[in-house]
Amino acid sequence: MPRTLPALALRTQVLFPGQITQVTVGRGPSVAALDLHLDRKVDLVATLQLDPGLENPGPDDVAKVGVLCRVLRTMNLPDGSVRALVEVLSRCTVSDFHEAEREGTCCVPGRFAGPASDTKAVQAATRRVIELAREIFATSSPEKPPDALERALELHQEPERVCDHLAPQVGVIPAEAQELLEEPDLAKRMERLAWFMERSQQYALLKRTIADDVQKQMDAGQREYQLREQLKAIQK
Repeated sequence: MPRTLPALALRTQVLFPGQITQVTVGRGPSVAALDLHLDRKVDLVATLQLDPGLENPGPDDVAKVGVLCRVLRTMNLPDGSVRALVEVLSRCTVSDFHEAEREGTCCVPGRFAGPASDTKAVQAATRRVIELAREIFATSSPEKPPDALERALELHQEPERVCDHLAPQVGVIPAEAQELLEEPDLAKRMERLAWFMERSQQYALLKRTIADDVQKQMDAGQREYQLREQLKAIQK
């Protein structure tokens, strides 16, 4: 792996291996890093910026685990920023994130490796994650029916790929997504994902319950209004 690679600090996005997604790059050093990636045809590192409000993040302001990716295409936007379609390749460690004078932001990537996970624990957590995924998408995503989910999971049969496929889709905030990205123990990562999915499921249920209660109150109010109007008509 090259010692130094161009790098992006993303304000609110956490990317996972296997994704093909869009990122918008606006800061001058980040655009320079993107240009260097395209010119030299080297991998591009993307990592989460811990404080999204910082304009010039330094080595202590970015997550220590990110991803290697490559840009498939770009589009220049009217405000000077660049929208890039990226393919995410793999996890990597991130150190010495800094801005080079002419090359934009860059860092020293390293190999991401975790301990051997308990196979039975991984399998049990994976079954739970897939079960939750079917339940969540069946009830909350009619535009993405369960059979589409089944096809997606068939393409991501390995537990690690299942986790990376589902992690961006379960409504976690950036810090939680980063937690999933950098957890080295696959069994713990899958168990944490299951916890986030169960929470999402509970939130969705609570949201539906509140909406049903509000609708019932509105229906009751409408019936009362109609009755009052009918009484007024009778009394005339």
